[in-house]
Amino acid sequence: MQIIVKQQLGLIHTTGGRLSLTLEQFLNIYRSPRTQLYLGLVCVIFVATDPNDLHAVLPFGAYVLATFAGQSVYLGCQILVLTCCAILRGVRPSSRIYWPMITLLSLGPTIVIMKDVLVLVEPEIQFPVMSRLVFLAVTVLVFEMIFLRFVLPMVCAEALTGTPLRAGEAPPLPDATAPEPEPSDPEPDTKPPEEEERVVVIGGRPVPLRDLTVVEAREHHVHAHLDGTSLVQRARLSDVVAQTRAEDGVQPHRSWWVARHAVCALDRDGPRPILRLADGSTVPVARGRLPDVERWLDVYLG
Repeated sequence: MQIIVKQQLGLIHTTGGRLSLTLEQFLNIYRSPRTQLYLGLVCVIFVATDPNDLHAVLPFGAYVLATFAGQSVYLGCQILVLTCCAILRGVRPSSRIYWPMITLLSLGPTIVIMKDVLVLVEPEIQFPVMSRLVFLAVTVLVFEMIFLRFVLPMVCAEALTGTPLRAGEAPPLPDATAPEPEPSDPEPDTKPPEEEERVVVIGGRPVPLRDLTVVEAREHHVHAHLDGTSLVQRARLSDVVAQTRAEDGVQPHRSWWVARHAVCALDRDGPRPILRLADGSTVPVARGRLPDVERWLDVYLG
Protein backbone atom coordinates (compact mmCIF):
# COMPACT_ATOMS: atom_id res chain seq x y z
CA MET A 1 0.00 0.00 0.00
CA GLN A 2 2.89 2.36 0.78
CA ILE A 3 4.20 1.88 -2.76
CA ILE A 4 0.79 2.69 -4.24
CA VAL A 5 0.31 6.00 -2.39
CA LYS A 6 3.83 7.11 -3.37
CA GLN A 7 3.22 6.32 -7.05
CA GLN A 8 3.25 9.27 -9.45
CA LEU A 9 -0.12 9.49 -11.23
CA GLY A 10 1.11 11.35 -14.33
CA LEU A 11 -2.28 13.00 -14.86
CA ILE A 12 -3.01 15.20 -17.86
CA HIS A 13 -5.88 17.54 -17.06
CA THR A 14 -8.58 18.96 -19.29
CA THR A 15 -6.56 21.90 -20.64
CA GLY A 16 -3.58 19.69 -21.51
CA GLY A 17 -1.34 20.54 -18.56
CA ARG A 18 0.32 17.88 -16.41
CA LEU A 19 -0.20 17.23 -12.73
CA SER A 20 2.99 15.89 -11.15
CA LEU A 21 1.38 14.46 -8.02
CA THR A 22 1.49 11.14 -6.24
CA LEU A 23 -1.70 9.53 -4.94
CA GLU A 24 -0.73 10.58 -1.42
CA GLN A 25 -0.15 14.18 -2.47
CA PHE A 26 -3.46 14.24 -4.34
CA LEU A 27 -5.31 13.02 -1.24
CA ASN A 28 -3.67 15.81 0.75
CA ILE A 29 -5.44 18.31 -1.52
CA TYR A 30 -8.72 17.46 0.23
CA ARG A 31 -7.24 18.66 3.55
CA SER A 32 -6.78 22.19 2.28
CA PRO A 33 -9.34 24.73 3.61
CA ARG A 34 -9.40 26.24 0.12
CA THR A 35 -10.35 22.92 -1.42
CA GLN A 36 -13.04 22.33 1.19
CA LEU A 37 -14.41 25.82 0.64
CA TYR A 38 -14.48 25.26 -3.12
CA LEU A 39 -16.28 21.92 -2.75
CA GLY A 40 -18.80 23.56 -0.43
CA LEU A 41 -19.47 26.33 -2.95
CA VAL A 42 -19.93 23.75 -5.72
CA CYS A 43 -22.54 21.98 -3.58
CA VAL A 44 -24.35 25.26 -2.95
CA ILE A 45 -24.43 25.91 -6.70
CA PHE A 46 -25.83 22.43 -7.33
CA VAL A 47 -28.49 22.98 -4.67
CA ALA A 48 -29.45 26.35 -6.15
CA THR A 49 -29.56 25.21 -9.79
CA ASP A 50 -30.92 21.68 -9.22
CA PRO A 51 -29.39 20.06 -12.35
CA ASN A 52 -30.78 16.68 -11.28
CA ASP A 53 -34.43 17.85 -11.04
CA LEU A 54 -34.72 16.41 -7.54
CA HIS A 55 -36.33 19.37 -5.77
CA ALA A 56 -39.75 18.60 -7.25
CA VAL A 57 -39.83 15.02 -5.91
CA LEU A 58 -37.95 15.31 -2.61
CA PRO A 59 -38.49 17.44 0.50
CA PHE A 60 -36.03 20.32 0.64
CA GLY A 61 -34.02 18.81 3.51
CA ALA A 62 -33.73 15.45 1.75
CA TYR A 63 -32.87 17.26 -1.49
CA VAL A 64 -29.98 19.16 0.12
CA LEU A 65 -28.79 15.99 1.87
CA ALA A 66 -28.90 14.07 -1.43
CA THR A 67 -26.78 16.77 -3.11
CA PHE A 68 -24.05 16.64 -0.46
CA ALA A 69 -24.23 12.84 -0.33
CA GLY A 70 -23.85 12.69 -4.11
CA GLN A 71 -20.70 14.80 -3.92
CA SER A 72 -19.29 12.55 -1.17
CA VAL A 73 -20.02 9.42 -3.20
CA TYR A 74 -18.39 11.02 -6.26
CA LEU A 75 -15.23 11.90 -4.34
CA GLY A 76 -15.09 8.37 -2.93
CA CYS A 77 -15.39 6.90 -6.42
CA GLN A 78 -12.73 9.35 -7.62
CA ILE A 79 -10.30 8.18 -4.94
CA LEU A 80 -10.96 4.57 -5.91
CA VAL A 81 -10.34 5.35 -9.61
CA LEU A 82 -7.12 7.24 -8.77
CA THR A 83 -5.94 4.27 -6.69
CA CYS A 84 -6.49 2.02 -9.71
CA CYS A 85 -4.55 4.54 -11.82
CA ALA A 86 -1.66 4.42 -9.34
CA ILE A 87 -1.61 0.63 -9.61
CA LEU A 88 -1.67 0.91 -13.42
CA ARG A 89 1.22 3.38 -13.38
CA GLY A 90 3.18 1.01 -11.16
CA VAL A 91 2.77 -1.74 -13.75
CA ARG A 92 3.11 0.50 -16.83
CA PRO A 93 5.00 3.69 -15.89
CA SER A 94 4.61 5.11 -19.40
CA SER A 95 0.80 5.13 -19.17
CA ARG A 96 -0.82 8.53 -19.62
CA ILE A 97 -4.03 9.18 -17.71
CA TYR A 98 -6.33 11.96 -18.90
CA TRP A 99 -8.49 13.73 -16.37
CA PRO A 100 -11.81 13.42 -18.32
CA MET A 101 -11.39 9.64 -17.99
CA ILE A 102 -11.19 10.07 -14.20
CA THR A 103 -14.38 12.16 -14.27
CA LEU A 104 -16.39 9.68 -16.36
CA LEU A 105 -15.20 6.61 -14.45
CA SER A 106 -16.11 8.33 -11.15
CA LEU A 107 -19.39 9.87 -12.26
CA GLY A 108 -20.91 6.73 -13.80
CA PRO A 109 -20.92 4.65 -10.57
CA THR A 110 -21.99 7.74 -8.59
CA ILE A 111 -25.14 8.18 -10.69
CA VAL A 112 -26.00 4.47 -10.47
CA ILE A 113 -25.50 4.40 -6.68
CA MET A 114 -27.50 7.59 -6.10
CA LYS A 115 -30.28 6.37 -8.39
CA ASP A 116 -30.63 3.11 -6.43
CA VAL A 117 -30.62 4.95 -3.09
CA LEU A 118 -33.17 7.54 -4.24
CA VAL A 119 -35.47 4.86 -5.63
CA LEU A 120 -35.47 3.21 -2.20
CA VAL A 121 -36.42 6.54 -0.61
CA GLU A 122 -38.94 7.59 -3.27
CA PRO A 123 -40.06 4.70 -5.55
CA GLU A 124 -41.81 7.10 -7.96
CA ILE A 125 -38.69 9.16 -8.66
CA GLN A 126 -37.52 9.39 -12.27
CA PHE A 127 -33.77 9.48 -12.73
CA PRO A 128 -32.66 8.73 -16.33
CA VAL A 129 -29.08 7.54 -15.97
CA MET A 130 -27.63 8.04 -19.46
CA SER A 131 -29.03 11.52 -20.10
CA ARG A 132 -27.84 12.65 -16.66
CA LEU A 133 -24.40 11.17 -17.28
CA VAL A 134 -23.79 13.38 -20.34
CA PHE A 135 -25.17 16.53 -18.72
CA LEU A 136 -23.46 16.05 -15.37
CA ALA A 137 -20.16 15.01 -16.98
CA VAL A 138 -19.95 18.34 -18.81
CA THR A 139 -20.93 20.26 -15.66
CA VAL A 140 -18.47 18.42 -13.42
CA LEU A 141 -15.67 18.77 -15.99
CA VAL A 142 -16.17 22.56 -16.04
CA PHE A 143 -16.03 22.79 -12.24
CA GLU A 144 -12.96 20.55 -12.13
CA MET A 145 -11.24 22.54 -14.87
CA ILE A 146 -11.78 25.71 -12.81
CA PHE A 147 -10.33 23.96 -9.77
CA LEU A 148 -7.30 22.55 -11.61
CA ARG A 149 -6.53 25.82 -13.37
CA PHE A 150 -7.18 28.42 -10.68
CA VAL A 151 -7.55 26.78 -7.25
CA LEU A 152 -5.00 23.96 -7.36
CA PRO A 153 -1.95 26.27 -7.81
CA MET A 154 -2.86 27.82 -4.43
CA VAL A 155 -2.95 24.46 -2.65
CA CYS A 156 -0.24 22.71 -4.65
CA ALA A 157 2.39 23.29 -1.95
CA GLU A 158 -0.01 21.86 0.63
CA ALA A 159 -0.43 18.71 -1.46
CA LEU A 160 3.34 18.35 -1.80
CA THR A 161 4.08 18.79 1.91
CA GLY A 162 0.95 17.21 3.38
CA THR A 163 0.60 20.19 5.79
CA PRO A 164 -2.81 21.92 5.77
CA LEU A 165 -2.64 25.68 5.24
CA ARG A 166 -4.32 28.11 7.60
CA ALA A 167 -6.45 30.93 6.24
CA GLY A 168 -4.25 33.74 4.97
CA GLU A 169 -1.05 31.69 5.22
CA ALA A 170 1.29 31.69 2.26
CA PRO A 171 1.93 28.23 0.75
CA PRO A 172 5.24 26.82 2.02
CA LEU A 173 7.85 25.53 -0.32
CA PRO A 174 8.30 21.74 -0.14
CA ASP A 175 11.69 21.91 1.59
CA ALA A 176 10.77 24.82 3.84
CA THR A 177 9.06 22.67 6.46
CA ALA A 178 11.80 20.06 6.79
CA PRO A 179 13.33 20.38 10.31
CA GLU A 180 17.08 20.82 10.55
CA PRO A 181 18.90 17.96 12.32
CA GLU A 182 20.02 18.72 15.85
CA PRO A 183 23.84 19.06 16.07
CA SER A 184 23.85 17.30 19.45
CA ASP A 185 21.90 14.33 18.18
CA PRO A 186 22.79 13.81 14.53
CA GLU A 187 20.66 11.52 12.42
CA PRO A 188 22.24 8.39 10.97
CA ASP A 189 23.79 8.98 7.59
CA THR A 190 21.17 8.11 5.01
CA LYS A 191 22.62 10.10 2.12
CA PRO A 192 26.15 10.58 0.88
CA PRO A 193 27.79 13.63 2.52
CA GLU A 194 28.27 15.32 -0.84
CA GLU A 195 24.49 15.27 -1.41
CA GLU A 196 23.91 17.15 1.84
CA GLU A 197 26.65 19.71 1.24
CA ARG A 198 26.22 20.51 -2.44
CA VAL A 199 26.37 24.19 -3.23
CA VAL A 200 26.02 26.31 -6.35
CA VAL A 201 28.35 29.27 -6.70
CA ILE A 202 26.45 32.31 -8.00
CA GLY A 203 28.63 35.31 -8.74
CA GLY A 204 31.26 34.09 -6.30
CA ARG A 205 28.75 33.40 -3.53
CA PRO A 206 28.07 29.76 -2.52
CA VAL A 207 24.38 28.92 -2.20
CA PRO A 208 23.07 25.59 -0.80
CA LEU A 209 21.47 23.77 -3.70
CA ARG A 210 18.60 22.49 -1.55
CA ASP A 211 17.58 26.12 -0.80
CA LEU A 212 17.54 27.14 -4.46
CA THR A 213 14.13 27.16 -6.19
CA VAL A 214 14.29 29.44 -9.24
CA VAL A 215 17.08 31.28 -11.05
CA GLU A 216 16.18 33.99 -13.56
CA ALA A 217 18.63 35.77 -15.88
CA ARG A 218 18.12 39.51 -16.37
CA GLU A 219 20.66 41.22 -18.60
CA HIS A 220 24.05 40.70 -16.89
CA HIS A 221 22.64 39.57 -13.54
CA VAL A 222 20.84 36.53 -12.19
CA HIS A 223 18.02 36.68 -9.65
CA ALA A 224 18.12 33.59 -7.48
CA HIS A 225 15.01 32.76 -5.44
CA LEU A 226 15.88 30.89 -2.27
CA ASP A 227 14.00 29.52 0.69
CA GLY A 228 12.33 32.68 1.99
CA THR A 229 14.79 35.13 0.44
CA SER A 230 16.39 36.16 -2.86
CA LEU A 231 19.81 36.95 -4.22
CA VAL A 232 20.92 39.19 -7.10
CA GLN A 233 24.43 38.65 -8.41
CA ARG A 234 26.35 39.55 -11.55
CA ALA A 235 26.68 36.17 -13.22
CA ARG A 236 25.62 34.09 -16.21
CA LEU A 237 22.77 31.64 -15.97
CA SER A 238 24.73 29.12 -18.05
CA ASP A 239 27.46 29.06 -15.37
CA VAL A 240 24.86 28.35 -12.69
CA VAL A 241 23.11 25.61 -14.68
CA ALA A 242 26.48 23.98 -15.45
CA GLN A 243 26.89 23.26 -11.73
CA THR A 244 23.59 21.33 -11.50
CA ARG A 245 22.54 17.86 -12.59
CA ALA A 246 19.50 16.77 -14.57
CA GLU A 247 17.80 15.46 -11.43
CA ASP A 248 18.30 18.83 -9.68
CA GLY A 249 16.04 20.80 -11.99
CA VAL A 250 15.20 21.88 -15.51
CA GLN A 251 15.87 24.87 -17.75
CA PRO A 252 12.51 25.49 -19.50
CA HIS A 253 13.65 28.78 -21.03
CA ARG A 254 17.00 30.31 -21.85
CA SER A 255 16.44 32.84 -19.04
CA TRP A 256 15.12 30.45 -16.38
CA TRP A 257 16.16 27.43 -14.33
CA VAL A 258 13.75 25.72 -11.90
CA ALA A 259 14.56 23.26 -9.11
CA ARG A 260 12.77 19.91 -9.22
CA HIS A 261 11.17 20.33 -5.79
CA ALA A 262 9.61 23.63 -6.90
CA VAL A 263 7.79 22.22 -9.96
CA CYS A 264 4.09 21.53 -9.56
CA ALA A 265 2.70 21.03 -13.07
CA LEU A 266 3.14 21.73 -16.76
CA ASP A 267 0.24 23.93 -17.88
CA ARG A 268 -0.75 26.60 -20.40
CA ASP A 269 -1.49 30.28 -20.08
CA GLY A 270 -3.53 30.73 -23.23
CA PRO A 271 -1.34 29.48 -26.07
CA ARG A 272 1.88 29.70 -24.02
CA PRO A 273 3.21 26.66 -22.14
CA ILE A 274 4.23 27.38 -18.55
CA LEU A 275 5.46 25.58 -15.46
CA ARG A 276 3.31 26.11 -12.38
CA LEU A 277 5.40 26.14 -9.23
CA ALA A 278 4.61 24.97 -5.72
CA ASP A 279 4.38 28.56 -4.43
CA GLY A 280 1.71 29.46 -7.02
CA SER A 281 4.01 31.38 -9.39
CA THR A 282 4.67 30.46 -13.02
CA VAL A 283 7.72 30.18 -15.27
CA PRO A 284 7.57 30.36 -19.09
CA VAL A 285 8.46 27.34 -21.20
CA ALA A 286 10.03 28.05 -24.58
CA ARG A 287 8.25 26.19 -27.38
CA GLY A 288 11.53 24.80 -28.65
CA ARG A 289 12.28 23.35 -25.19
CA LEU A 290 8.79 21.96 -24.56
CA PRO A 291 9.62 18.38 -25.70
CA ASP A 292 12.70 18.36 -23.46
CA VAL A 293 10.67 19.65 -20.51
CA GLU A 294 8.01 16.96 -21.07
CA ARG A 295 10.68 14.26 -21.16
CA TRP A 296 12.25 15.65 -17.99
CA LEU A 297 8.87 15.60 -16.25
CA ASP A 298 8.29 11.99 -17.34
CA VAL A 299 11.66 10.92 -15.97
CA TYR A 300 11.86 12.86 -12.69
CA LEU A 301 8.27 13.68 -11.77
CA GLY A 302 6.33 10.89 -13.45
